[in-house]
Amino acid sequence: MTNVSLEKLVAAYDRGMVTGHELAFRLIQAAVNHPPVEILPLIPDELRYEVERQGMNPPPSPDAQRFVQLVCSVGPYDHEAWEREQQAAYYDGAWRWYRFLTTQQA
Repeated sequence: MTNVSLEKLVAAYDRGMVTGHELAFRLIQAAVNHPPVEILPLIPDELRYEVERQGMNPPPSPDAQRFVQLVCSVGPYDHEAWEREQQAAYYDGAWRWYRFLTTQQA
């Protein structure tokens, strides 16, 4: 998962550097490290439904979600390890969103 702060990620979206789809995924993943109640105020109004939709439909297993990345790399790069890390973060974050949205608790 990215090490960029949530505020900077949302600012990048506002400047058109990050797509709405990617921001929604990253905000779902961010719930691994931040309670959803802290993320909620940062979500742009036009993406709130998408984040809540994904949060209400968590995947049944970590490998149920696929990720694609274009990379220019020099030296060794383990795409499978990167994808497993992304899948685990999305899975854990989506379930944390689900618990928050269904009980309104972090």
